[in-house]
Amino acid sequence: MRFEFIGAAEVTEGMVEISAQLWFAEFEGYYFYVRQQGGASASFNTIYFHGDGDIGSNDAAGSLGTIGQYETGRAIELRAIHDLDAGTYDIWWDGVQVVEDRAHGIAAHGVGGVYFGIDHDADLDGVMYLDDLLVVSDPVTAETQTWSDVKVSWH
Repeated sequence: MRFEFIGAAEVTEGMVEISAQLWFAEFEGYYFYVRQQGGASASFNTIYFHGDGDIGSNDAAGSLGTIGQYETGRAIELRAIHDLDAGTYDIWWDGVQVVEDRAHGIAAHGVGGVYFGIDHDADLDGVMYLDDLLVVSDPVTAETQTWSDVKVSWH
């Protein structure tokens, strides 16, 4: 599932906040990306939900390793705030801050998209529900884009 700003826009300064409620039907290989506009571009941060319940994270600066655990059968909040002026980001998982002031390693580019999905493996079969996805950008105009009640499944 891919969400991008209208007109290929990218936020290049200020803060970008992304929050979503995630509900996993089963342990599988899921992911969450915050990237430039266009799928194969630089990644501000990537969170992997591994099939064993571990949550791993990396960005253009490198790997953070395991940052937490996820579980099935209940809604869990993921929140990421990117300070594009400072070049850092913070991540909260289930109300607990798991990444603080991490430098993402990207220069001269902006956030243009948010991606949720399942690992690139034809043998994987899973269901993840996504609710209350909110992207807040451009603190000067307080422009907000909201999406909600999305079910993402692969079979």
